[in-house]
Amino acid sequence: MYNQSGQFYGKDSTFNKKMQEFTMQKAIENEDKIGKEISKEKCIESIHRLEEAKIHSLDNINRAAKGGKIPQQAVPIILEVDKARSVDKLFFDTEVDNEDIGVTVRK
Repeated sequence: MYNQSGQFYGKDSTFNKKMQEFTMQKAIENEDKIGKEISKEKCIESIHRLEEAKIHSLDNINRAAKGGKIPQQAVPIILEVDKARSVDKLFFDTEVDNEDIGVTVRK
C-alpha cells in the first residue's frame, strides 16, 4: 500500500510542488531553532572528540573485517552506526549537538 501511494504522489506534480513549498516554509521557520552557537574552544574540543572516535572505530572495524569477523561490504554501514553513536555520546556527555558544531563553524 505504501509503495503504491508513493508512486501515485510521486507522479502528481502539484502534490510535489506543494510538498516542496511546505518543506521549505518549515525549514525557514525552524532555522533559528536548529543548532546554537557554542564557544570556539568547545567546538574544537567536540570536533577533536568526534575525529578520535571515528579513527578508533575505523581501526576496530578494519581489524574485524581483515580477521573475517564481519563481511567487507558491511564496513560502511557499521561506520555510519558508529558515527551516530559517537555523536549521541558527545551530546550526552557535553550537551553539544552536531548541529551546534555546524552553526559555529559556519560563523
